[in-house]
Amino acid sequence: MADKRNRWDVSAQAAALAVAAQINATLASLQKPPAPKIVSQDVDINHCKNRGLLTMGVTHDKIKTATGATITAKGRYKPIGDCTKDEPLYLRVSADSEEKVKAAVDRLKFMIGAYIRKAHIASIVCKVGIEPTTGFDAVAEIQGLNGEFLAHIKESSKIDEISIRGRGAPPPDNDSSEPLHVYIGSSTVEAVGAAKELVENLLEAVRTKYQQFCTQFTHNVYNTPGYTSTPEYKVWYAQYHAAAAAAAADQQ
Repeated sequence: MADKRNRWDVSAQAAALAVAAQINATLASLQKPPAPKIVSQDVDINHCKNRGLLTMGVTHDKIKTATGATITAKGRYKPIGDCTKDEPLYLRVSADSEEKVKAAVDRLKFMIGAYIRKAHIASIVCKVGIEPTTGFDAVAEIQGLNGEFLAHIKESSKIDEISIRGRGAPPPDNDSSEPLHVYIGSSTVEAVGAAKELVENLLEAVRTKYQQFCTQFTHNVYNTPGYTSTPEYKVWYAQYHAAAAAAAADQQ
């Protein structure tokens, strides 16, 4: 009788252990895997010449496809002299491994290095005073055919750099936070002064041509029935008044 009871106890114990093992296996399968460790690194781009390109979603997507790292733009562009407490513009690179982060950061540094802006001993900015306007290409007027106007100024004044920057400028200098302007940089103040005089003469001619364009446009408005109802007029009207406001603000 005792042997029978012992055999029953052993069988019951084995069955209980089997059930416990099954329950443990079920619970283990239901547990979520531990969250992967996230590694991140910040890259300062506030004063990068091509920060517009660096903050584009398409740029981030290409780097993510190549490296597996995620890139997020943080902060905002702060020009020199901005003493606000806002964080300057930077990129946060994140991934589940240091290797992926390093690969993405290396790609960003390569892009930044390709557009490193040379620091000049002497430099000056000449504001154009014209906002991007449908029907009038201020950038093309300043550059001249194949860039001959700016090339002539650079050669005759012996400056190191002359470029168009700000809203409406060619990439990567098309920073929308700055009005359209011509940048002049060189190693001597005398060269910058000589170039500035030529640039101001050029800009005066471009502004005159722009006023003629506006006059002709206004003539079309008053001499073409229904012209003020057209989409092109409405676009021009908004751009013209925005340009006038911007020019008035620049002069203050």
